[in-house]
Amino acid sequence: MLVPFPDRIAHAVGSRNHLPYNDSTSIVTQEQVDRLLGAMARHDVSFVFEHHAFLSLQIALLRAGYQPVRQARLPSGADTFRVWTNPAGTARLRCTGKQMQAAADSG
Repeated sequence: MLVPFPDRIAHAVGSRNHLPYNDSTSIVTQEQVDRLLGAMARHDVSFVFEHHAFLSLQIALLRAGYQPVRQARLPSGADTFRVWTNPAGTARLRCTGKQMQAAADSG
């Protein structure tokens, strides 16, 4: 979860947060990207919930096999959240718009 209150949101969608950062905008160096991808590989992270990811992080996720599969905008229109999945991973998430809204509301 690369959003504020990651543990709370993970709980709302029935998952766990294994990522070392709680906001995608705090990942600005290649070392941080490598640390993030390493944690994702160690914990077999199959999906990432994020907002405001820099282009360099989006490219790194794509190169690591992740694909953006769902996007939702908060009612205020201030933020857009994305769910990325890695089809090669073993964990599965069925994330509906209702679940994404509940997760966004819990933050």
